[in-house]
Amino acid sequence: MKEIVYLTGLPASGKTTYRIAEYPNHAVISNDEVTEAYAARHHLNYGEAWQRLSSNDVVREGKKRFEKAVKEGRNIVIDNTNLTVESRALYRAAGYVLKAVVFVISEDQRKQNARHRKASGGKFIDESTVCEMRKKFVLPSKSEGFSEIIYVRQDNAFDA
Repeated sequence: MKEIVYLTGLPASGKTTYRIAEYPNHAVISNDEVTEAYAARHHLNYGEAWQRLSSNDVVREGKKRFEKAVKEGRNIVIDNTNLTVESRALYRAAGYVLKAVVFVISEDQRKQNARHRKASGGKFIDESTVCEMRKKFVLPSKSEGFSEIIYVRQDNAFDA
């Protein structure tokens, strides 16, 4: 049976790194990839593109990519923060098993990952925004339709 995997965690918790290693053949639905594609087309950096795009535009493009993957019968991974029940409900399709992967990471390690990402030219999300996101975080539950919920501990993700 086909699956939709929801990666769930704060920014810089290791979701994309994990996705690349564990789900290389799944269709990827990612707000970051939508934003990065827009940035490349318009010769902007990630932050500039994020400021110009509306969240509705990003979600609309994500839904378009999702519908294409479903039509093609692909396994799908949703590589977003997926912090709320509502955000996880955006991407559903008949005939798919739902699986959640929750990233557990210490705050010190998450901040270290964020610093590493920023230093290597990646996107940066300020800590006040992360704090607001943390307040909204609701763990996935079987009542949402998940057949499996996996917890992944992320430690020393970028230690040399």
